[in-house]
Amino acid sequence: MRQKLRFLLILLWMILPVAAAQVAFAKPSADTMGTTQSRKKKSGTKVTPKKAPATNRSQTADLPSSQEERMNAVKTTIQSILELYSTQKATALSYCEEAMDLLDPSDPEKIRISLMLMCMDLYAQNDRPKDVLALGASMSAWVKDQKSLQSLHFMEATALTKLHDWKAARLKYEECPNQDDFMVMSNVAELYMIEGDSKRAAEAYRKSLEFGPDNPHALFGLASALHRAGKPDEAKDVFLEGVEADSQFSYLKEAFFEPEGETDFQTGFRMYEGNRLKEARHYLQKHAALEARPDYKAHAHALLDSIEADLKAGKAALATSYPVVLSNVRAAAISADARFLAFAALERDKANEYTSVIWSLDTQTGKPFREAAFPGEIIFDLAFVGDSTQLRALSTQHHYALDAADGTHDHYVFENNGEQLPAALAPSGTDILAMTPNALLTISPWHNPYAETPLMSVPSNISRLKVSTDRQTAVLTTATKTELFDLNTQETVKTFPRSFYAYAIAAHPLENLFALGMESGAVLVDENGMLTDFFATPGQVVTLAFAPSGRYLMTLSEHTAEIWRIQPEEQYEEQKP
Repeated sequence: MRQKLRFLLILLWMILPVAAAQVAFAKPSADTMGTTQSRKKKSGTKVTPKKAPATNRSQTADLPSSQEERMNAVKTTIQSILELYSTQKATALSYCEEAMDLLDPSDPEKIRISLMLMCMDLYAQNDRPKDVLALGASMSAWVKDQKSLQSLHFMEATALTKLHDWKAARLKYEECPNQDDFMVMSNVAELYMIEGDSKRAAEAYRKSLEFGPDNPHALFGLASALHRAGKPDEAKDVFLEGVEADSQFSYLKEAFFEPEGETDFQTGFRMYEGNRLKEARHYLQKHAALEARPDYKAHAHALLDSIEADLKAGKAALATSYPVVLSNVRAAAISADARFLAFAALERDKANEYTSVIWSLDTQTGKPFREAAFPGEIIFDLAFVGDSTQLRALSTQHHYALDAADGTHDHYVFENNGEQLPAALAPSGTDILAMTPNALLTISPWHNPYAETPLMSVPSNISRLKVSTDRQTAVLTTATKTELFDLNTQETVKTFPRSFYAYAIAAHPLENLFALGMESGAVLVDENGMLTDFFATPGQVVTLAFAPSGRYLMTLSEHTAEIWRIQPEEQYEEQKP
């Protein structure tokens, strides 16, 4: 469970000004002051007596003899705590205990509450949850301030979570005066999940999203809760919202570690929603072996049965994969039937001179071809044309056409004419997207670059660009962001979150659909910017491409080319003319 404490930021405001003002108070009576031991007994804590830090007091007693001196001692001790808080938590805790020894029930309540909350936090950071609960119990009887109670119950709940008392922890969170708090509700949701109540967990996650919209922890938690509650379609939609908010899945580093096996479920669920059924099966089998909650165990076995059925029926989205030992791959293509793959790699010699080399792979024979090499040029886009094996390549200087089925076949070349800078091939491979010197995007036929049609004005610093097959929408990236543009209105449809950055873009040849290569996979995005599917990859997607038939998507990640089925076979057969 995560903890969001704000005490250090407000301690100087809450404590030091008040402590500095305590110079005119009369010396408290013995009944009020009490001894160090009696105060510990009242507080309910078990603290080893420590000598108070040095102060300017004139007396030599173990404790300051006047309220003024005590306040000065408290102030000095708090300053030491603040200096040590981040780096020496055990020492800071000792000072905090000393400061509490100096306190008296007659002292300002704000000082006493703040110090005790700080001490509770330090107990937690020093892995002493029982001391957190003991000190919290001593405060519950007299603390009335709502903000203080919020912090008090939050820390008590965190300590109970540490002790694996899940229900008590949840009930303590539910005692927090302010339930309209993201941290409170997300922790309540996770505790409901741990207790095995996925329905209430989903309700709590939804409420937490009212206060923390687009929070990945809540989105992925809600997705898994919905799936466990028997709502897989809704779970998929929420999961994709989570991918957009956290494409690197950093949430797995912060949550879902309890009870044993839960992390395996969350990883398996991510693999399942990411269309990696074999990996999902591996993690879900580990989870099912450890799962003790009956409903969750039944859900895991049902999901495993579904995965096995899909794998046996050949319905897995991931069709196959191939190792690719090339480095610095700049572009890739896949033929209509997925038999041939092509890659454009940039190679450098000892003199640091670069050459673009096009390789093709026949997936039926496993035989690679070194199609052609182009010294001094950078190939930045490839595409197969229709159902043929003709491969087209685009560089800043020339257009090339090759036959991927015959590596010995001559290829033809013609120069890029005019002032336009080629940007990309259209989805069909029969048109070229280019930019004019004044940053106007144009499209022209492959064989006639002068017959350009203007499409839109674009930023001059774009690094990647693709246009939909109907020429109505474009996706482009700059150095810092990914955007979706409407070519008719010349307006931005959507700017994706900064963390949602496309390292590669492909446009579907038949539908208004884009594939974006992300840090941990590829996503499909429609013309409205909505995510429709996710394909988890071994690492960052270097490049990707749709087959001209629209049936397949090829991704390259961690030297592995993977072929994904975009359409089920029966759906493709129905659409054939």
